[in-house]
Formats: sequence, C-alpha cells, structure tokens
Amino acid sequence: ANGHVKTYKDGLKITDGIWLPQDLSTKDTVFYWNRAVIPWKFMLEQSTTGAEAVTMSGLLGALGIGPVVNPPVNPLATGANETVSLAAQVAQLRQVVEGLVRSGGPTQDVSEAGRVAAAALQGARQGGSDNPSNIFNLSGNNNTAVGSANMNIPPSQQQVGSNADAELVKALAAAGVPPTQIAQILQSRVAPAQPMEHRNAWFQVAEGTSPLCVNTGMYGETRQSATPKTLHVQTFEASSSNKLSLKLTVWPAAKPESVAVHQFRNLGEDWKRALAELNVRLIQITPLADRGLVPSIPLNVDVFLEHCYTSLRTYDPVVILRAWEAAHLFVVDEYITKRSKPSWDIVWMMPVFQVELSRGGHAVGAAVSDAAQYCANWNFQLGTKCKLEPSADCRKIHKCVRCGGPHPVTKCGSRD
Repeated sequence: ANGHVKTYKDGLKITDGIWLPQDLSTKDTVFYWNRAVIPWKFMLEQSTTGAEAVTMSGLLGALGIGPVVNPPVNPLATGANETVSLAAQVAQLRQVVEGLVRSGGPTQDVSEAGRVAAAALQGARQGGSDNPSNIFNLSGNNNTAVGSANMNIPPSQQQVGSNADAELVKALAAAGVPPTQIAQILQSRVAPAQPMEHRNAWFQVAEGTSPLCVNTGMYGETRQSATPKTLHVQTFEASSSNKLSLKLTVWPAAKPESVAVHQFRNLGEDWKRALAELNVRLIQITPLADRGLVPSIPLNVDVFLEHCYTSLRTYDPVVILRAWEAAHLFVVDEYITKRSKPSWDIVWMMPVFQVELSRGGHAVGAAVSDAAQYCANWNFQLGTKCKLEPSADCRKIHKCVRCGGPHPVTKCGSRD
C-alpha cells in the first residue's frame, strides 16, 4: 500500500494549491472526461465519442469538491463541443426517464423526479453552458435536486408544471412510449400564448364607415370630386409571426351641406351595410388565435335611423348629419376600446347626440323640442322606475318622444 501511494504521488504536482497530474501544465488545462464508462476515463485528446471537455478546477467543482468553474471555450471546437454536450444531456435525461419507468420505480418521489427532469430540460432550452455539469447534477447521486444556481431558473419556474410533467411521464411510460420519445415530448411542451387585442388595426379598418364618408362613395359625381385614401393595415400573430394584411380604399367625409334631404334614407341603408362590412374587416385583420377578443359593432340601427328621419321636421338637416356622425364615432370608439356597449336604440338620447342638436338651428317653422325632457325609461321600457307606469315623483314628460302621443315610442306607429 505504501508503495502504491508513493507511485501515485510521484505522478502529481501541486499548482496554485491544487494537485495536478504531471501531464497538465495548469489547473485550467483542458482534458477530456468520459463518464459513460466505469471506471471513468481521462484523456488528453478527444478520441472517443461521449467524452466532454473539462479542467481540473471544473472537475473538482462538478464532483462537489470545489467551486464550479466553466472550462475555457475553444472557438475552433465550438461545434464539436456542442454536439458532445447535447449528447451528454440527452444521455443524462434518458437515465432520469428510465429510472421512472424501470420496474420497481426510483427510490425518490415521482413528482421530485419529474421536477428534476423538467428543470434540466428548462436549462437545456435556455441554451446553458457547454458543460453538462452545469445542467445536471454530477455528484453521483441522481436523487439530489439540481442546484438552481447552476440552472439560472427562478424557483417559481422550477415548481410550476413539475407535477404535470411527472404525471405525463408516468402516463407515457404506462402506454409503452420509449424514454427517448418521452424526452422529446417533454421538450416540445410550450405554454400557449395569451390572446391579445389589436386596437390600432381595428381603428384603422373602421375608417371610412361613418355616414359622411359613406355618402362620398355613394355616387359617381361625389367620387369624382374626392381623392380617396389607400390604407395598408397589417397585424402579426405572436405565436407564429404570421402576417395578415388588408388593403382598403377610404373616401373622405363629405360636407354636411352637400347632402340632400331626399338622400337620407338611401344614406341610412348604405351606412348599415358599411357597419356590417366593418365587422367583417375586424375579423379579417385579427389573427386566428386572437379572434375571441374581436369587438362586434351592433347592427340594430333601425330605431336610431327612424329618429334621425323624423327629426328633420324639427332640426336643420346639417345638424342631424353632424349628430349622426358624432353618434357613429362614439359607438365605434366605445366598442373597440371596450369601455361600454351603448345601444343604438337610446344613443340618440345621449349627450353625444343631443349636444350636437343643441349647437345647431331648428327647421323653419318648427317648434323647439328637447328630447331630454321626455322620460327615457317610460319611452323605451327600461330600468325599474317608470318602466311600466309613470312614477309619481318623476318630473319627466311621459309622452311619445317621437309624435307626442300618450304611448311609449316602442309602440308608436308614426313613420312620418
């Protein structure tokens, strides 16, 4: 025994406080370690497949004797080192999976083994070091958890999904899936991207759908006197980077003074079609994964349009068009930003419409009529107060806001 120790010590030297073989000049001299065979093989040149580049200081750290030190990287051998590193990582992962599916099972808890495998996979995905000792535990005890200091993974990420990974490994093993395929399945598990809104694109495709813009595109003479704008709207899908494009021709808004009164009903029909086309555009420009968040502009505009037509008896047509335009912009903005969902049935009684009416003049010979003086709950049978019968403490007018009759506007037969 004494002779053996003497011979062994004669082959070593101490440099910077570390015992080195005589063949290594410094503690940072690179040599190769093949730990796939027992006993381990150490070589000065990489002559066998599976040997990994280490240094004496890095080897001591991997074995738990000293601090972990990464070996210097040779730029000329980067490709070879990456191949060796990947092979070592796959071999180590295969050992973990085979330990789970081996008859008798591992000595550790299954969920802990799944956490170790998931953590090792996460480290490999993040592109870790070329040295597999920085990803897998090389202390010789496969039941020891991987150190997070070498993994660069927050504790919260190490815990999330560990039980799910373990259960998946057990289910795949029970179905007879080979360990190599199980490792590939675990690597391919990626959390789905959360759906996102595309409000900027939604606002762009809404251009040209307002009443005054629609009026410009209705007739040949109005189109000839106007210069349209071409829009190129694009969106990207976060998960696949697919691009969606939409090319639109947008007509500028006409001047309210140029719209004839006899064209109002035709304008109303074309405006309804423009709203329906807007809903189609919103879907077309939104990626498939995000279409659950697409807003939908309501199309039940008949009551609103009827009020605009009957208001021509009281207000100047220019005033009606401005209020109509303002109501359109308001409703589209509310639905795209998802602040609220106003109904066209009552939007004409809201300030966005009434303020525009109050700024303009009345029709010649028309009496002043303020819709705000009428009870909206009674007219539209909404809410709780005055819904069915006028409340005694309500100071509003309980008459039809359209014709002034003793019935709600929902039951009004006047179409004048």
